[in-house]
Amino acid sequence: MEVWSTRAPQDEFESQVLDLLAHSSLPGIALNNVILPHPSPNPSFCRLPNEHDILVFTDGHLFTLDMKALDPGLYRGSEGRLIEHSEDGVEWKPVPNHLDPYETAFKKGRVLESFFRTQFPSTSTPSFVTVIVVPDAANIDALAAPNGRTPLGTRMLISRISDLEEVIQHDLTSAPQRKPKAGEIADLFQARRGELAQVLPCWVSEHLRLEALIAQPKRPVPRTCYRGYDGRREAAVRVEIIPRFTGQLTANDARRAFRSNIRTLSELSHPSLLRHYSEFELHRAFVIVSEYFSEVTLLEFMREARTWPLLRGIFAQAVDVLRSAHAAQIVHRHLDLECILIGSDATPRIRVTGFFGASIGSLSVVHCPDHSNPFQAPEYEETQTGVTPMEDAFAIGRCLCAALTGDPRRLPSATDSPINIDILSSLMDTSPTRRQAAWNSLPRLLT
Repeated sequence: MEVWSTRAPQDEFESQVLDLLAHSSLPGIALNNVILPHPSPNPSFCRLPNEHDILVFTDGHLFTLDMKALDPGLYRGSEGRLIEHSEDGVEWKPVPNHLDPYETAFKKGRVLESFFRTQFPSTSTPSFVTVIVVPDAANIDALAAPNGRTPLGTRMLISRISDLEEVIQHDLTSAPQRKPKAGEIADLFQARRGELAQVLPCWVSEHLRLEALIAQPKRPVPRTCYRGYDGRREAAVRVEIIPRFTGQLTANDARRAFRSNIRTLSELSHPSLLRHYSEFELHRAFVIVSEYFSEVTLLEFMREARTWPLLRGIFAQAVDVLRSAHAAQIVHRHLDLECILIGSDATPRIRVTGFFGASIGSLSVVHCPDHSNPFQAPEYEETQTGVTPMEDAFAIGRCLCAALTGDPRRLPSATDSPINIDILSSLMDTSPTRRQAAWNSLPRLLT
C-alpha cells in the first residue's frame, strides 16, 4: 500500500500502523492526520474540526482508522454499554471516555460519510468503514465487535494491529465494490504525493478556517494547535482549541487557563511573545487566534547539531521575555522545549507560547503536578507558599541542559561547557532562593 502523507505521525502507535500499511500487500493509498469539518450545508457555520488518524483508500472502499492506544490487559463490554478494563481478570475498572473504542469511532464514520456525500455528490460513492485499531497487548476477545451502522450505512470493525491487514482484506472480499478507484478518492481529498498532508479546510467561523494540524500539547492544558487562515487579515494564523471538558480538566479549569493565556498575551508587549489576535467560545470549546510564526519548536530544532552561539541567542530571547513577564507579576510555570517556537532566520528569532497555566499576581490558575516532568520546579506542588519567578528559572536551567547534553537532568562537563557550570547548577537548585543570583546573572552570560 502507498503512504502518500509525509506529515510526521502523532505518536508511536500511529507510526506502527502506517509502517504496517506501507509494507502490506493491500492495494490502495493511506493518508494520516486528515482534518474534516462536521457536515453542515452552510460552510460559514461554526463547526469544530474532526481529526482522522488515518484514511485508507482502496477501490470502492474508504476506511477511517481510529487509533485507540489501550493499555495492556483485558477488556469487556459492548457498544452503548460500559467498557471495562482489567489487568488480572479479577478487578475491573471503567475505561475513560476518551478511550472508549466505540463512541469516537462512530462519530468519525458519520462525519466521513456525511462529508463525502455533501462535498462530492456527483461522484460514485464508496463503501465507508470505520476500523477501531488497538495494540496487540490489549485483549479484546470479550469486547463485542461493533456491528452497528451509521444512518447512512457505515460499518464498524475492531482489530488488533497484527490483524489489521487481514481484517481490511476480509472486508474487501465480503463486500466487493470496485468504484470509485483508490486514486480517484485520494484526488477528491486533495492528496498529492510528496506534499505535507494537505487537508480540506475546516471552517470554524465565517472568516476563520483550519488548514493543517500543528501539534497537540498535553501540558498544562490539553489543546490542539492548527495552522489556519483568517479571511479578514488575509493571512495565516495559529489557532488553538481547548475543549471545555477533557480528562480531569473541568470547564472552570479550562476557562481560567483560557483567560490567563489571553491576559498574558494581551498585556505584555514583547517581540519574543506570540502576538494575540482574537478569541471566542465555540460550542464546547475555547478558541484562541494568534500570529502564525513557526511550527518548529526548540525540541525539534535541537535534533540537528547546533552551535552554542546559535543556542545562546535563542535562550537570551527566552530569558528576556520571561523577565518581562515577571516584572508584570506573570510566571509561566510550565515552560519546556515545546513552548519555544523557532523562526527560520539565520539568527533565529523566537516566540514563547503556552501561558495557559500561568500564575498572575502569585496566584496559580491551573495546578497539575507531574513528577515525570523534568522541567517542573520541585516547589511546584507547594502552592500555599505562593508562586515565584524561580519556577521559570528552574525550567530554563533544565532547557539549557537539554540543549547542551540532550538530557534535561544532566549537566555538561565543566571542561566542555560553554556556560558557567556553577551558575547552570544553581539555576536548578532545589531551593528557589538559591536560584535568584544565578537568574540575575544569566542575561549577562547569554549576551
